[in-house]
Amino acid sequence: MAQNRVEIREITLDQALDVRHPVLWPDLTRDDNRVPGDESACHLGVCKDGRIVAVLSLYPDPIGWRIRKFACLPAYQGQGIGTALMRAALHRIDVKNGPKVWLSARLSAVPFYQRFGFATSGDSYDVRGVPAIRMIRTAPASPPQG
Repeated sequence: MAQNRVEIREITLDQALDVRHPVLWPDLTRDDNRVPGDESACHLGVCKDGRIVAVLSLYPDPIGWRIRKFACLPAYQGQGIGTALMRAALHRIDVKNGPKVWLSARLSAVPFYQRFGFATSGDSYDVRGVPAIRMIRTAPASPPQG
């Protein structure tokens, strides 16, 4: 069976919220899934099967760049879509004079981010009842293939 084409492109904030809301914080309103800086961030999305199925947002930050609100619809998880999106985001950051980038990771996602050269920094903390930790990448890594 032929695999459907996957496209990664810039999307609007509203399109990002359509995925971000049900995946990350479905118990909040759609508008409560907005964060400061959303209006000027670069939002990236993965299009598959004619719809946006995964998103993340890039924010310029005093230390370099920050990745926030990385989400993939459950039906599309485990298919390499998140890996492709992270690879594209990091490439974009590196081209824009990265490579220093940080994010707040759910503890369950730490191994995923480590594959891209991120290391934990500091102690874990709680974000709305979800354990998280800051992760930083200070040098370009060779992102995993696939």
